[in-house]
Amino acid sequence: MTKSAMIAAAALAIALTLPACQRGPGFSQVAPQHVPTVTEQVFVHDLTYTGPGQFAPGEMEELAEWLDTIDLKYGDRISVDDPNPIGAAARAERLGELVGTHGLLLRETGPVTDPPLPTGVTRLVVVRAQAAVPECPDHSRRSNPDFEGSVTSNFSCATASNMAAMIADPNDLVAGKTYVGGTTATQFPDAATGARSSAAAGAGLTFGQRGRDQ
Repeated sequence: MTKSAMIAAAALAIALTLPACQRGPGFSQVAPQHVPTVTEQVFVHDLTYTGPGQFAPGEMEELAEWLDTIDLKYGDRISVDDPNPIGAAARAERLGELVGTHGLLLRETGPVTDPPLPTGVTRLVVVRAQAAVPECPDHSRRSNPDFEGSVTSNFSCATASNMAAMIADPNDLVAGKTYVGGTTATQFPDAATGARSSAAAGAGLTFGQRGRDQ
């Protein structure tokens, strides 16, 4: 075999083996195969009131215990559903003081909840976002043999699962937050200040006494 024929044969052999090393059509080795999924859970607690800013005896204590039970935390979106405009602002302020002891603030608007509220009842609504990667771990496809040079089906599960577990506010995975200047430490002073003020105002009293209407 001449030298030219040998070179041609070698080139043909290399060309025939290259397709086995190429990726399949439409495959992207950069794009993640798995991403966090954000779901919402809604908690509600109804309180009976007797007037503007005045709740029935024991209602505020029950609310405080309920907030501890659901482990109120950063990222929870809290609002008040109060169809009666008379005294609604005063009741919301009273509830905001209690929420402030957890370092959080009330939102001006919230979701519509069921069932409809009867007269004399207001509702505290807590919307909690949760992030997870439900399809991980994913071992649906064997890693070997692999003639396409592709990643495994479990690729990106570790990164996505850790992101879902570590994100402080899962809502940020959906829409993020608008930068308004400063840092996170300077953007949330009001709730902390309100909590300290409430503690100072209630010095010498038990929490039950502070929460009970006189």
